[in-house]
Formats: sequence, structure tokens, C-alpha cells
Amino acid sequence: MIVLHYVLGYSTQRVANIMGIKPDTVRGHRRSARERIASKLGLDIPVGDEEKE
Repeated sequence: MIVLHYVLGYSTQRVANIMGIKPDTVRGHRRSARERIASKLGLDIPVGDEEKE
């Protein structure tokens, strides 16, 4: 999901279609992944810093 969106540049809708899930689920998983990555790297990401589509 992270690769599809950030590396390949696919929209949330396209990622959802590929994975067979809802766009809201894609956004939620992406937010959780960003938080886990930031935590592992010791970064502080503001809440609600999700990009708009």
C-alpha cells in the first residue's frame, strides 16, 4: 500500500481498487503506517498531516 501510493503515485481510489478494500481503509492503513515509521525513526508527525486528494 505504501509503495503503491508513495512510490508509484497511485491515488487512494486506485490503491483501494487494487487491494479490494474501501478508500477509507486505505487512508487509515496509510496513516498507521506513517505513524509507525515516524516512531521508529524518532520523528514527530503532527496529527492530521495526511495529504489531500
